[in-house]
Amino acid sequence: MHAINFFNFLFLAFVALAGCSSVPRNQDLTCIASGEVERNPAQVISNHVLVPQEIYGDEVLAALDRVNEKTSAINILHFNFFTDNPGDTYPKRIANKLVEIRKRFPGIPIHVLLEGKKDLGTKGGAAERNKVTKGWLQERGIEVFDINGRNPPLSGRELGVSHTKLVQIGNEVIAGSTNLTKQSTDPSANNEMNLRIDSAAIAQKVTEYVEAVRTNPNQLVQLTAVDGDLRLLTDDLHFDALKELISSSQKGDALNLSMYQFLYRDERDAQAKEILDQLISAHQRGVAIEIFLNKAQDLATQNTEANLSVAEQLLKAGIKAVYFDSGEKISHSKYLIRTRGAERVALISSVNIYHGDFNNNHQLSWITTSTPVVDMLINYFKQQVAYDGTAISRFPLDEKTGKRYHKSADGKLVFNKPTAEKRMLRFWRGFKQDNTSLDQFRGRVNSLLIPETIEVGTGRGLQAYAPSFLPDLKPLFVPEEIAIVDYTSEEMYNAIRTTKRGRAYGPLHFAENLFARQNAHGYSSGSVVAQDYKGTVEIKTTGSAYMFGNQNLNSQEGSSVRRTILVADATEAKAIGEYIANAIQISSGLGAQGGVVLVDPKYVIWMFNLPDANASEAKVIQLDLALRQIESNSFQYFESVAVKSQDHMKTSLEPGGAITVKFDNKVKSSAENRAVIIDEIKELSPAPKAHPLKEAKNSLKPTRAAAPAKSCKDILSP
Repeated sequence: MHAINFFNFLFLAFVALAGCSSVPRNQDLTCIASGEVERNPAQVISNHVLVPQEIYGDEVLAALDRVNEKTSAINILHFNFFTDNPGDTYPKRIANKLVEIRKRFPGIPIHVLLEGKKDLGTKGGAAERNKVTKGWLQERGIEVFDINGRNPPLSGRELGVSHTKLVQIGNEVIAGSTNLTKQSTDPSANNEMNLRIDSAAIAQKVTEYVEAVRTNPNQLVQLTAVDGDLRLLTDDLHFDALKELISSSQKGDALNLSMYQFLYRDERDAQAKEILDQLISAHQRGVAIEIFLNKAQDLATQNTEANLSVAEQLLKAGIKAVYFDSGEKISHSKYLIRTRGAERVALISSVNIYHGDFNNNHQLSWITTSTPVVDMLINYFKQQVAYDGTAISRFPLDEKTGKRYHKSADGKLVFNKPTAEKRMLRFWRGFKQDNTSLDQFRGRVNSLLIPETIEVGTGRGLQAYAPSFLPDLKPLFVPEEIAIVDYTSEEMYNAIRTTKRGRAYGPLHFAENLFARQNAHGYSSGSVVAQDYKGTVEIKTTGSAYMFGNQNLNSQEGSSVRRTILVADATEAKAIGEYIANAIQISSGLGAQGGVVLVDPKYVIWMFNLPDANASEAKVIQLDLALRQIESNSFQYFESVAVKSQDHMKTSLEPGGAITVKFDNKVKSSAENRAVIIDEIKELSPAPKAHPLKEAKNSLKPTRAAAPAKSCKDILSP
């Protein structure tokens, strides 16, 4: 019966999706002259906000600090609530806060429900460690209940558990994947994802759920509630939601899945197999799929082996964007995002893709169609992949075992050393704005664009940067400025662009007195991603770029020379290809380790790299003379410049000059990289007391385009 109710909901939800989505994120991001991004005032745009690992503990404590005499009740329903670790941990601070509230407001009911059977009697087991917290809280007057999941289990396997991770304070609900443990709440440890919700309708249904679990823990509970663009699903309602989001995806959609455990052991795991098959089918009909899985090397190794097995099957089916975390932390989050044009929907939960979680365990799941909230989650996922992830295809198979890992003597998983990431090199060419003088243009490049490029990319995947000004006297079709921008990978580049400052970086190029999107002569500014040179070139009106020689080459090392050739006839594609092949051969013979070439229908621009950082002028001249010998009327020499090296603190690009910028390109930790996203999540929804939900909702009504006759709440109410 619950499946029928769910599908009725899903049909209505997708019909009303445009009306349920919150206002789009603010696109008006401006950069001031110093390169700093102007922050717009915070605006509450939904009744819920993301609570990732980095802020979970502080969010729970802040919610408890907002308790007053009008708070209806406090309910905590958790799989693990461990207060036995030494030191000042978040679980201890939360437990102490509960005791403080009990003393200050003795009339507020406080119920703590903890898993009471999982590994009971086993040292270190969940129930054993929960017993410590239970005893401590009960001594201080707080009610604690032992609970469990479905019993007997649905198919005779392991007993059900209470896998929910819920903190409810009055009308405020915080729920998702985070356990109340030292490991799970440490801001620099796990990858986790939760929601903080401020909704009377949702809270009322959550209270009913907690009471149902408390009074009859052996039975699963099927409840739903809707408020605006958020819907609650409890216990085994999750599977149908997950399956439907994948199976209904269409060509051109994108699916992003982050999962701690994807357990398909054999045919008895029919539901996990069904999800696996649905993902493969979605890929085959043109859905873009990215998956991020846990890779714990010394904890829950069976889970990691299960994830590896599924990843192998996905890879064989052609789904290459399957990533594992670094192994230094546990990726415990469980969410799926579906993007379809401007539509956004995400399923965030405590549920793994695993038989027990689908059928026997108490769980909470959330479907959100809030555009800003899901956009934040998409950005968070991209950064998770870029800064923590390694594609499974980069762990080579061992020829003897056929596996990508082996087990050490102490039982830890040791992965084969991954192959190098494929770098992403972008060749930028820019034409100045028509009413901007060369002096104004060059001043802005030096004072704004070059510093901001370094600031945005340093430590976040930018490994080399080489900007150049072309000579004053040049043909109109030759750009005023070019730049080689070299990133460790496409994922790293995309992760930069998910931050507020990164999103502003693209439009910054077209700020006043900088580049024209298209000038009066019809020439456009933009970048081309360089491909590996394989002996042939393609002549495109938008240009083509190719890397040659040592593909691991870093232009910050050695010395470089920039060379520009004018092309007389772009139709001579074969001749241009032969010329480039000869030029690469000659430059290699004279010591060039490699470089990059931009091929435009009217010109060719090279950046050759020489291994010696102190290469003499004679070496540059020698290379220059040798290349002139293969040039003819079709390929006319225009100019050649030795590229200078400059420290990023002292960059000053001269007219007609070229530089490679020296900077520390060490990749930052994922926590540092995601700090900007965390700040934006905090901006998205300030504390409920400071911004009452009712006022926030009223302020949004005029901004919703094509609102339905009834609100989403009216349409979707169960």
